[in-house]
Amino acid sequence: MVFLGVFFCFVFGAVTGSFLNVIIFRYQDESKSIVNPKRSFCRSCGKTIRWYDNIPILSFFILKGRCRDCGEKISKRYPLVEILTALVFVINYFVFGEVLALIGSCIIGASLIVVFFTDLDTLTISDWNSLFVLFGGVFMVWSRGTWMRDLITALVVLGVMTLMYFLSKKGIGSGDVILMSTASLALGPFNAVFSIFLASLLGIIYAIITGSNMKTKVPFGPFLAIGIYLALLTGEQVSMFLGRLYQ
Repeated sequence: MVFLGVFFCFVFGAVTGSFLNVIIFRYQDESKSIVNPKRSFCRSCGKTIRWYDNIPILSFFILKGRCRDCGEKISKRYPLVEILTALVFVINYFVFGEVLALIGSCIIGASLIVVFFTDLDTLTISDWNSLFVLFGGVFMVWSRGTWMRDLITALVVLGVMTLMYFLSKKGIGSGDVILMSTASLALGPFNAVFSIFLASLLGIIYAIITGSNMKTKVPFGPFLAIGIYLALLTGEQVSMFLGRLYQ
Protein backbone atom coordinates (compact mmCIF):
# COMPACT_ATOMS: atom_id res chain seq x y z
CA MET A 1 0.00 0.00 0.00
CA VAL A 2 2.83 2.41 0.89
CA PHE A 3 4.64 1.52 -2.33
CA LEU A 4 1.55 2.31 -4.40
CA GLY A 5 1.10 5.60 -2.59
CA VAL A 6 4.71 6.61 -3.16
CA PHE A 7 4.57 5.50 -6.80
CA PHE A 8 1.37 7.44 -7.47
CA CYS A 9 2.71 10.57 -5.77
CA PHE A 10 6.01 10.38 -7.67
CA VAL A 11 4.34 9.92 -11.07
CA PHE A 12 1.68 12.55 -10.40
CA GLY A 13 4.37 14.89 -9.11
CA ALA A 14 6.50 14.39 -12.23
CA VAL A 15 3.50 15.09 -14.49
CA THR A 16 2.66 18.17 -12.42
CA GLY A 17 6.29 19.27 -12.69
CA SER A 18 6.03 19.06 -16.47
CA PHE A 19 3.10 21.48 -16.34
CA LEU A 20 5.01 23.73 -13.92
CA ASN A 21 7.78 23.97 -16.52
CA VAL A 22 5.25 25.43 -18.94
CA ILE A 23 4.25 28.06 -16.37
CA ILE A 24 7.86 28.89 -15.43
CA PHE A 25 9.19 29.28 -18.96
CA ARG A 26 6.15 31.00 -20.46
CA TYR A 27 5.96 33.41 -17.52
CA GLN A 28 9.17 34.96 -18.84
CA ASP A 29 7.75 35.41 -22.36
CA GLU A 30 4.93 37.95 -22.54
CA SER A 31 4.06 36.77 -26.06
CA LYS A 32 3.10 33.34 -24.73
CA SER A 33 0.41 32.22 -22.31
CA ILE A 34 -0.15 28.99 -20.41
CA VAL A 35 -2.82 27.88 -22.90
CA ASN A 36 -1.38 29.37 -26.10
CA PRO A 37 0.28 27.65 -27.84
CA LYS A 38 -1.50 24.53 -26.62
CA ARG A 39 1.36 22.12 -27.35
CA SER A 40 4.89 22.23 -25.95
CA PHE A 41 7.53 23.44 -28.38
CA CYS A 42 11.31 23.64 -28.66
CA ARG A 43 12.56 27.04 -27.52
CA SER A 44 15.35 26.91 -30.12
CA CYS A 45 13.67 25.82 -33.38
CA GLY A 46 10.01 26.31 -32.44
CA LYS A 47 8.99 22.80 -33.55
CA THR A 48 6.12 21.17 -31.67
CA ILE A 49 7.39 18.47 -29.32
CA ARG A 50 6.01 15.00 -30.04
CA TRP A 51 4.04 13.33 -27.25
CA TYR A 52 6.64 10.57 -26.84
CA ASP A 53 9.36 13.21 -26.47
CA ASN A 54 7.37 14.93 -23.73
CA ILE A 55 7.29 12.17 -21.10
CA PRO A 56 8.30 13.71 -17.75
CA ILE A 57 11.93 12.99 -16.70
CA LEU A 58 12.38 10.01 -19.06
CA SER A 59 12.29 11.90 -22.38
CA PHE A 60 15.15 14.22 -21.37
CA PHE A 61 17.47 11.27 -20.77
CA ILE A 62 16.24 9.29 -23.80
CA LEU A 63 16.98 12.30 -26.02
CA LYS A 64 20.29 12.83 -24.18
CA GLY A 65 19.25 16.38 -23.34
CA ARG A 66 18.88 17.54 -26.96
CA CYS A 67 15.97 18.45 -29.23
CA ARG A 68 15.14 15.67 -31.70
CA ASP A 69 14.68 18.17 -34.55
CA CYS A 70 17.42 20.79 -34.21
CA GLY A 71 19.84 19.06 -31.83
CA GLU A 72 20.05 22.06 -29.50
CA LYS A 73 20.54 21.39 -25.81
CA ILE A 74 17.41 21.22 -23.66
CA SER A 75 17.64 23.16 -20.41
CA LYS A 76 18.47 20.91 -17.45
CA ARG A 77 15.86 22.85 -15.54
CA TYR A 78 13.11 20.79 -17.22
CA PRO A 79 14.01 17.45 -15.58
CA LEU A 80 15.11 19.29 -12.41
CA VAL A 81 11.65 20.80 -11.90
CA GLU A 82 9.96 17.49 -12.69
CA ILE A 83 12.15 15.50 -10.29
CA LEU A 84 11.88 18.19 -7.60
CA THR A 85 8.08 18.25 -7.83
CA ALA A 86 7.92 14.44 -7.73
CA LEU A 87 10.12 14.37 -4.61
CA VAL A 88 8.06 17.10 -2.92
CA PHE A 89 4.87 15.11 -3.50
CA VAL A 90 6.49 11.95 -2.10
CA ILE A 91 7.78 13.80 0.98
CA ASN A 92 4.31 15.26 1.52
CA TYR A 93 2.87 11.75 1.34
CA PHE A 94 4.99 10.67 4.31
CA VAL A 95 4.59 13.87 6.34
CA PHE A 96 0.89 14.59 5.78
CA GLY A 97 -1.06 11.37 6.08
CA GLU A 98 -4.54 12.91 6.01
CA VAL A 99 -5.93 13.29 2.48
CA LEU A 100 -6.95 16.95 2.69
CA ALA A 101 -3.60 17.93 4.20
CA LEU A 102 -1.77 15.95 1.51
CA ILE A 103 -3.70 17.69 -1.28
CA GLY A 104 -3.13 21.09 0.30
CA SER A 105 0.59 20.53 0.86
CA CYS A 106 1.06 19.38 -2.75
CA ILE A 107 -0.72 22.47 -4.11
CA ILE A 108 1.46 24.67 -1.90
CA GLY A 109 4.65 22.76 -2.75
CA ALA A 110 4.00 23.02 -6.50
CA SER A 111 3.19 26.74 -6.22
CA LEU A 112 6.38 27.41 -4.26
CA ILE A 113 8.48 25.69 -6.92
CA VAL A 114 7.04 28.11 -9.49
CA VAL A 115 7.72 31.03 -7.11
CA PHE A 116 11.34 29.90 -6.66
CA PHE A 117 12.20 29.82 -10.35
CA THR A 118 10.10 32.73 -11.65
CA ASP A 119 11.32 35.12 -8.96
CA LEU A 120 14.88 33.93 -9.54
CA ASP A 121 14.57 34.82 -13.23
CA THR A 122 12.33 37.89 -13.20
CA LEU A 123 12.42 39.33 -9.65
CA THR A 124 8.62 39.10 -9.59
CA ILE A 125 6.08 36.82 -7.92
CA SER A 126 2.76 36.30 -9.66
CA ASP A 127 -0.34 36.89 -7.55
CA TRP A 128 -1.73 33.71 -9.11
CA ASN A 129 0.98 31.72 -7.32
CA SER A 130 0.01 33.29 -4.00
CA LEU A 131 -3.65 32.55 -4.75
CA PHE A 132 -2.83 28.86 -5.22
CA VAL A 133 -0.82 28.88 -1.97
CA LEU A 134 -3.92 30.30 -0.28
CA PHE A 135 -6.06 27.61 -1.93
CA GLY A 136 -3.71 24.90 -0.65
CA GLY A 137 -3.87 26.51 2.78
CA VAL A 138 -7.65 26.16 2.81
CA PHE A 139 -7.26 22.39 2.43
CA MET A 140 -4.72 22.24 5.25
CA VAL A 141 -6.80 24.33 7.66
CA TRP A 142 -9.85 22.26 6.70
CA SER A 143 -7.98 19.14 7.77
CA ARG A 144 -6.93 20.74 11.10
CA GLY A 145 -10.13 22.61 11.86
CA THR A 146 -8.23 25.67 13.18
CA TRP A 147 -10.01 28.30 11.08
CA MET A 148 -10.16 31.17 13.57
CA ARG A 149 -6.53 30.85 14.70
CA ASP A 150 -5.13 30.62 11.20
CA LEU A 151 -7.28 33.38 9.72
CA ILE A 152 -6.12 35.72 12.49
CA THR A 153 -2.52 34.62 11.84
CA ALA A 154 -2.82 35.43 8.13
CA LEU A 155 -4.29 38.88 8.88
CA VAL A 156 -1.60 39.69 11.47
CA VAL A 157 1.18 38.61 9.09
CA LEU A 158 -0.40 40.70 6.32
CA GLY A 159 -0.31 43.72 8.62
CA VAL A 160 3.27 43.14 9.77
CA MET A 161 4.59 42.41 6.26
CA THR A 162 2.82 45.49 4.87
CA LEU A 163 4.45 47.62 7.58
CA MET A 164 7.84 46.12 6.74
CA TYR A 165 7.19 46.82 3.06
CA PHE A 166 6.83 50.55 3.70
CA LEU A 167 9.53 50.78 6.39
CA SER A 168 12.03 49.08 4.11
CA LYS A 169 11.18 51.67 1.42
CA LYS A 170 9.91 48.84 -0.76
CA GLY A 171 13.08 46.80 -0.24
CA ILE A 172 10.65 43.94 0.29
CA GLY A 173 8.52 43.35 -2.79
CA SER A 174 4.73 43.46 -2.73
CA GLY A 175 4.79 39.89 -4.10
CA ASP A 176 6.74 38.79 -1.01
CA VAL A 177 4.12 40.42 1.23
CA ILE A 178 1.21 38.69 -0.52
CA LEU A 179 2.97 35.32 -0.67
CA MET A 180 3.91 35.30 3.01
CA SER A 181 0.44 36.44 4.06
CA THR A 182 -1.36 33.76 2.06
CA ALA A 183 1.09 31.06 3.19
CA SER A 184 0.44 31.98 6.84
CA LEU A 185 -3.04 30.48 6.58
CA ALA A 186 -1.50 27.05 6.07
CA LEU A 187 1.40 27.63 8.43
CA GLY A 188 -0.30 28.89 11.58
CA PRO A 189 1.30 31.28 14.11
CA PHE A 190 4.56 29.52 15.05
CA ASN A 191 5.32 28.20 11.57
CA ALA A 192 4.71 31.62 10.01
CA VAL A 193 7.37 33.18 12.25
CA PHE A 194 9.64 30.18 11.76
CA SER A 195 9.38 30.41 7.96
CA ILE A 196 10.31 34.11 7.96
CA PHE A 197 13.28 33.31 10.22
CA LEU A 198 14.45 30.54 7.88
CA ALA A 199 14.00 32.71 4.78
CA SER A 200 15.91 35.59 6.37
CA LEU A 201 18.69 33.27 7.54
CA LEU A 202 19.05 31.76 4.06
CA GLY A 203 19.07 35.26 2.54
CA ILE A 204 21.84 36.39 4.90
CA ILE A 205 23.92 33.28 4.16
CA TYR A 206 23.47 33.85 0.42
CA ALA A 207 24.46 37.52 0.76
CA ILE A 208 27.61 36.58 2.69
CA ILE A 209 28.64 33.89 0.21
CA THR A 210 28.01 36.04 -2.88
CA GLY A 211 29.24 39.30 -1.36
CA SER A 212 25.90 41.04 -2.00
CA ASN A 213 25.22 44.42 -0.41
CA MET A 214 22.20 46.67 0.19
CA LYS A 215 22.36 47.98 -3.39
CA THR A 216 22.36 44.51 -4.93
CA LYS A 217 19.00 43.30 -6.22
CA VAL A 218 18.50 39.86 -4.68
CA PRO A 219 15.19 37.99 -5.13
CA PHE A 220 13.73 37.14 -1.74
CA GLY A 221 11.05 34.84 -3.18
CA PRO A 222 13.29 31.76 -3.51
CA PHE A 223 14.30 32.05 0.16
CA LEU A 224 10.68 32.57 1.19
CA ALA A 225 9.64 29.52 -0.85
CA ILE A 226 12.25 27.33 0.87
CA GLY A 227 11.48 28.79 4.31
CA ILE A 228 7.72 28.29 3.93
CA TYR A 229 8.07 24.70 2.76
CA LEU A 230 10.62 23.73 5.44
CA ALA A 231 8.41 25.31 8.13
CA LEU A 232 5.42 23.44 6.74
CA LEU A 233 7.32 20.15 7.03
CA THR A 234 9.21 20.60 10.28
CA GLY A 235 7.53 23.42 12.17
CA GLU A 236 5.52 21.24 14.54
CA GLN A 237 8.57 19.18 15.50
CA VAL A 238 10.66 22.33 16.07
CA SER A 239 7.85 23.84 18.16
CA MET A 240 7.60 20.72 20.35
CA PHE A 241 11.39 20.59 20.73
CA LEU A 242 11.53 24.21 21.86
CA GLY A 243 8.63 23.58 24.22
CA ARG A 244 10.48 20.72 25.92
CA LEU A 245 13.66 22.80 26.01
CA TYR A 246 12.06 25.58 28.01
CA GLN A 247 9.99 23.40 30.39
